[in-house]
Amino acid sequence: MDCPVTLGDEHPARSTRAPRRVFLLGAAGAGALMTTPASGRPPSVSGDTRKANPQPVKSPAAPTRRSFRTTDGVRLSWLAGGVSSKLDPLLFLPGWCMPADIFMPQLKAFSPSRTVWALDPRGQGESEIAEQGYDADRRARDLFEFLGQLRRAPIVVAWSLAGIEMLHGLKRFGDTRLKALVLVDSSLGEGPAGNGEGVAAFRAALSNDRTATLEGFAQAIFRAPQPPEQIAHLVDAMARVPLEASQSMLDYRLPREQLRQTARRFGKPLMVTCIPQYREQARLHSEARPQTRVELFEEAGHALFADEPERFNRVLDSFSRSLSTPSTGHRKR
Repeated sequence: MDCPVTLGDEHPARSTRAPRRVFLLGAAGAGALMTTPASGRPPSVSGDTRKANPQPVKSPAAPTRRSFRTTDGVRLSWLAGGVSSKLDPLLFLPGWCMPADIFMPQLKAFSPSRTVWALDPRGQGESEIAEQGYDADRRARDLFEFLGQLRRAPIVVAWSLAGIEMLHGLKRFGDTRLKALVLVDSSLGEGPAGNGEGVAAFRAALSNDRTATLEGFAQAIFRAPQPPEQIAHLVDAMARVPLEASQSMLDYRLPREQLRQTARRFGKPLMVTCIPQYREQARLHSEARPQTRVELFEEAGHALFADEPERFNRVLDSFSRSLSTPSTGHRKR
């Protein structure tokens, strides 16, 4: 089944298939981006090595589960790992009904160089299934309450629906709790709205045959076919969210003008990564805010960080490191 709606806007996803090995080889190589020497030791010290006392390389902490309680008492689960460094920490936020561990390749790739976090939003992943609070206001508040208790302001990487909720949170709570923002295949509120038929059809499909609809969605967000166990894991994770809650998330009712103005007026560094379905939105946004870095992923699906993990990790690393160096102006690919 084709994905009936791309969460983050009212446009159908356009997905084609590529050989599975494209994804598997990419995922296997993702961790090579920022690793220590293969020996696990620092580079050799010149001179008499018998007198040398090289410092051991600190191994990155494997992601572990932690929890946080919102002001309305809901326990949110999050993954924390990596090493302490001068580089800014990264916080990954998953899209509609998805678990935070979908970003595990990114957590592993970046953990040798910096602190990494990934949050399961309310009802998702291993977070508590609350009876209420699945509207955009409460979910945005959850995100900013979580940001407020972190020891350092992170670069927030928000995928799909999480990007919309982040923009809503920025409108309500300001930008002091984050260092920068990366929107991953999410709406910028640019251009005309879709007709909403895709969302309505998707909601109806969830009610009629939820299992088949979730399976189709899990397959359609990737361009490269995924291992059956990965699809099964994502379907199980999405099915954990109550049906009514999952439908409430789709009904975010945020004015496009609000999203558009919030993105354009964002006072900190912003990078937009997207596939061709958002090309026009990215162009319109760039005309209004030329300092935004735009990265177009021509050969990926909605989960572009999984379809092209090596490139995604590379541009994210480049963007993050540029925050501590003089600006070289707008970059677009």
